[in-house]
Amino acid sequence: SEIDVLSENVKSFDAQVKLNSMDMKSALVCARKLLNGINTTVVPRRNGKEEEKDESDDGGSKNEINDETQQMMNAATHIVWNRLVENKDMTPSKVLGRKSLKVAWPYIEERFRRGADSADDSSINNVDALIRSYSIEILPAIAPPQGIEMDSWIAYYTEFGNLLTKACQNDKSKQADDGENEDDSKLLWAHDKGVSELQRRQDRRAKRAESLTQSKNDAEKESVAEE
Repeated sequence: SEIDVLSENVKSFDAQVKLNSMDMKSALVCARKLLNGINTTVVPRRNGKEEEKDESDDGGSKNEINDETQQMMNAATHIVWNRLVENKDMTPSKVLGRKSLKVAWPYIEERFRRGADSADDSSINNVDALIRSYSIEILPAIAPPQGIEMDSWIAYYTEFGNLLTKACQNDKSKQADDGENEDDSKLLWAHDKGVSELQRRQDRRAKRAESLTQSKNDAEKESVAEE
């Protein structure tokens, strides 16, 4: 089943239970709302508090160089992203990749949060708090999709952001695929659209089932022999 190929590391979380129980129609409704949020969000100019946060995080010349390079890349992404949002023929989701989306995602997510009225969300961190300082005119709320439970919608866009972050971390670390660890981000962001990851999980579960069956048969044979 579909649940059988989901990561075993996250099945115990309430948010994942919500996602695992979501039917295809509801998932498509959430996907359309999420895509609309991506393609309609204008990334604002960074405010003073965000810049102060970056400066306080500097840790040496190498970090300063990396920070400066990243800030230049972010600034370029902001410009290109906003021009695509204003373009009627092209959209950010059609032209830009996950690295650009990672830059814009905190602002997109904040619009979703405002629409979901989840201001008391305990998962909010310092970066989220700084982004919240933008006015409602700059980052207007996006209403939740109709017919979807609020908890399910929050779980949906939150998990999307988590998988985006994980995929970008994989890009940076260029970690080798050991074939054992389950990585849900590959289901969404891998070049083959998660086909290899799904097959790997199915094969692993099949081998586990085969091993359990063999162990049971061996135990039964030993029991018969003792009799």
